[in-house]
Amino acid sequence: MLNVNISKIRKLSKKIGGIRAVRNCSFEIKKNSIVAVIGPNGAGKSTLFNLISGVIREDRGKIFFKGIDITKFNPAKRSNLGISRLFQRTQLFKNLTVRENLILAIDNEDTKFWKNIFGKNKLTKEKEKKVKEALKLIEMGDFENIIGRDLSYGQIRLVEFARTVLNPHELLILDEPVAGLNPRLRNKIAERLKRLKREGKTILLIEHDMDFALNLADEVIVLDKGFLIARGTSSKIRQNKKVLNAYLGD
Repeated sequence: MLNVNISKIRKLSKKIGGIRAVRNCSFEIKKNSIVAVIGPNGAGKSTLFNLISGVIREDRGKIFFKGIDITKFNPAKRSNLGISRLFQRTQLFKNLTVRENLILAIDNEDTKFWKNIFGKNKLTKEKEKKVKEALKLIEMGDFENIIGRDLSYGQIRLVEFARTVLNPHELLILDEPVAGLNPRLRNKIAERLKRLKREGKTILLIEHDMDFALNLADEVIVLDKGFLIARGTSSKIRQNKKVLNAYLGD
């Protein structure tokens, strides 16, 4: 239901290198919705995502997920609760094959993964099916046995997207999910995100492709110099003078 909040951010602030990257930021993320966070370079978008996923710690404020205060939880604990994150910078295991990277995402536990690799924990048909479906989604069925370091940047991003989706989650956090991808694959990713929403998932994303973000999002949050300056539907954000000034100047 769209009137149920899966996550709440309360007065979140973070200073990095003497600069206030996020300033007293508060908002809710509605369950089963797609929320886009936009803003000019340096607005604090990636810092906000790092705070929500636990990569860095806040100076002040609180983060709640499914009614639980997760402010002091580490990234692994947040992931186990159902938060899956696609980073802006590549996080692929370069010494593993595409298939092995995907298996690791499904298991969500290193011990299970290594048991699978060394044959001590038989891969189930369900896992194999999920891997095949993920490879089909990113159109990389012929690459499943290719080592990560031999992939192009665009291919790495596709595998990372598939890993993020395969990781058990209720909240999917995506930092520039279609960066470097061609229009056809961007459309395919957009359709996959809509499908995830129909399946009951919640998606929070950053994307510099404004058409992609605004056409996809149920709600848009706009940051500028660390402040939340606007939020609303895509149509309202397109007409908001504060947003236009943030991007274009007075």
